[in-house]
Amino acid sequence: MNNIMLGKKELVSILVILMCVALYFLFEYYSNQKRQVKVAENFQSEMTTNKLDIMRDTNMTIFSRYKDFVNKERDLYKNDIEIANYFIKNNFNLDQILKKYKIVAGKKDYGPNIKMESLINLRKSYLNGIINDIDKVVEEIEKFDSKNQFYESLKSILFELKVIYDDNLSYFKEGEKSIDIDEFLNVYLNKQSNPDMDYSYVNKVNANLLSSNNLFKKTTESIEKHAMELINFLDNSSNIDKNIKEDLINLIESRHQTTLKMVVRSLSFNFLDTIILLCLSGKPSDNVVEDKKNAAKDSNLIVGELVELLNSELVIVNNIYNFFQSSPKGSILLVDNEFKYFNTVDKNTNSLINFCKKMKKLDKSKNSDLIFKRMAKEFIKKKNNQITKLNKDIDQIMGDMTVTDAYNHNLYTLRTSDQSQKQINAIKQAKENIDSIGKFKINLK
Repeated sequence: MNNIMLGKKELVSILVILMCVALYFLFEYYSNQKRQVKVAENFQSEMTTNKLDIMRDTNMTIFSRYKDFVNKERDLYKNDIEIANYFIKNNFNLDQILKKYKIVAGKKDYGPNIKMESLINLRKSYLNGIINDIDKVVEEIEKFDSKNQFYESLKSILFELKVIYDDNLSYFKEGEKSIDIDEFLNVYLNKQSNPDMDYSYVNKVNANLLSSNNLFKKTTESIEKHAMELINFLDNSSNIDKNIKEDLINLIESRHQTTLKMVVRSLSFNFLDTIILLCLSGKPSDNVVEDKKNAAKDSNLIVGELVELLNSELVIVNNIYNFFQSSPKGSILLVDNEFKYFNTVDKNTNSLINFCKKMKKLDKSKNSDLIFKRMAKEFIKKKNNQITKLNKDIDQIMGDMTVTDAYNHNLYTLRTSDQSQKQINAIKQAKENIDSIGKFKINLK
């Protein structure tokens, strides 16, 4: 084995490099120590324990009230199904739905319909409860000192829902839109006997319903806009605690789906619209009754789906409530810089992973790609050989055609020349015959 001897110059260079490396690691060590101290200082909670406790209580109250609101909303749509079933049961005869009658002295004596009054009173109660619960949720949200986009957007959605339910309630309480059962029944009963009767009340209610439909359309579009913006915010935010982020996103997505189902339901059976149509058209025929029954049954299926969506939303709200009940943090936001840092790192890491996956998909060659490329090369080579062969065949054919054409041309020339000479000789002979007319030709020897 040969011994390797280092000169002084090489030894000095190596020692200098080793010293530089040692100094670098020492520098990194002390820098890391300083950073850890600084991070430890910055990672202290930004909120006092007392403030977190207040926020926790506020959040628990917010989502407890929200749960009450969803419960009453679900009961309201169950009431929809009950009213539709009552119309079906009574074959859409308003004189059996709006009021009850008994025969007295051969005439119908109308009195209150306890069942229908009960259904309408329940509806009023649910609507009032929904509106009150929305107000309480908004009141709790406004207790927060600083503005937060999640709560502000949630508040906007709740305001729009309140507009819808306020408008629905306006038909069942005193005011300009208030409905009068006696007026409806009077028009319905006298439609056949008095076709010229005054329909001004029915027309007024109908105009109010058209206005409500336009308001509903505008409001649901606004809810959808706020919901989509909020979902996008939650999905991209690095300040939302990831232990609750998914439930918050699911909550807003559920509300979005509920709103879409409300729109579909509004296009089907509505008992106030049905009352107006029956007042204007009178007692329906059997065929019309059957059509209306089918439409009401279809509407009940849609409302049933709406109720199931609200049940799912209640599960999500319970999860959020339990998070605050069991969590020491008390906020949907990350309350210290350490969690914010790691949450941001997670987000950046996921972005990098997704980027690398996409790059890998672009760069990685698949077996099918390689096979296709090889087949493509073989195909091109084969076609090039065919093209070369065809070119040779064409050249040969063109050469053959040239010789043949030349031969035919010469043959034609010879033929035409021979025929021309014969024609010339005949013409000369004819001329001589003409010139010799009246002359004698004597051959002297």
